[in-house]
Amino acid sequence: MAADSSSPPVSSPSSTSPSSNPGRLLGLLTALLYGLFTLLPNSHSLMVGWPWVFVWQTWFWLTALWCLWQIGQNKRLISLGLGFDWLMVALAIAVMLSVVEAEFPQQARWYGWMFCAFLAGLYGLRSWLKVQTNPW
Repeated sequence: MAADSSSPPVSSPSSTSPSSNPGRLLGLLTALLYGLFTLLPNSHSLMVGWPWVFVWQTWFWLTALWCLWQIGQNKRLISLGLGFDWLMVALAIAVMLSVVEAEFPQQARWYGWMFCAFLAGLYGLRSWLKVQTNPW
């Protein structure tokens, strides 16, 4: 018995459970789908054709859900800091004006939604990195 008490403690499986790192799977799926569209050749035209439009829309909704998950965990939206929040507001206004005045409104709306997903991903990533002690 005395020899057992001096042995180093074994970490329990619960220390690596998803509950210790909330939203990790959702964040990893978001990053995977974003990487897929970044690395695919000709992804610009693929994202408007079937079945890739389904993958793109899944990425969009996962990004929005991940951002909402992070806000729910923190009970507030964590700002980017260094004045980048004002830059994002200015960019959002510019995108909205571009969508309203676009020659091709349907395509402009698609890219506007893409920008919304980018913002959600940016703020979700900021919240996740701020809260996690060891994000990786």
